[in-house]
Amino acid sequence: MRPADGEPPQGGGAPTEAEERRRVAAVLEAAAEGPETHDAVPEALCRACVRLLPGSGASVTLSGGPDVRSTWCASGPTAARLAETQFTLGDGPGWTALERAAPVLAADLTDGPDVRRWPVFAYQAVELGVRAVFSLPLGVGDQALGTVDLFRDTPGPLDAAALRTALRVRDALTAPLLDLHARAFAEGRALTQLAHDVTTRRLHLAPPRDEHCTEDDRPDDDTL
Repeated sequence: MRPADGEPPQGGGAPTEAEERRRVAAVLEAAAEGPETHDAVPEALCRACVRLLPGSGASVTLSGGPDVRSTWCASGPTAARLAETQFTLGDGPGWTALERAAPVLAADLTDGPDVRRWPVFAYQAVELGVRAVFSLPLGVGDQALGTVDLFRDTPGPLDAAALRTALRVRDALTAPLLDLHARAFAEGRALTQLAHDVTTRRLHLAPPRDEHCTEDDRPDDDTL
């Protein structure tokens, strides 16, 4: 029997790093090809992220500069409202991940250092039913084009295996968005104006060549 979407292969021991990357890419590729209309592709991808990761919801945001940010997809209303809250406040884990081009893991928005770091955001997130947010930058090196934001309705950190999977998801989504950034630069248009273009063509979400996390993948220690 084939494993369900987002589940690792059964039997034969633990999957290798390359096998896991291929699995993540396959799940996202299937999600991109599933909807009947192009407009439904981003939401399908965000829902696939939730299936792959231990979270309650997910969103992907794009940045065209310090003051130009847009939600590309959200898995549901709470994810969309959480992204909008960060836009409105100009603060939160996603903003910090984008500015630092490094993962930011806010494991408990109800108490402790995460609340002190983003007090207003933490309060509003909890009002939405969100207790933890994990933000991963999209991009290469110190050039972040946006973030993948995963949230949970219970506090608690991502374990090492979940973080590795989250980074694989980030890597798989980065390639088509980098191509979108190149087009925006060549055409002299804002990145967010071209966000919809990603959904008007086939997405090739192949696993990246590198098999290991780099220094840029190390989470922001202040939020662990």
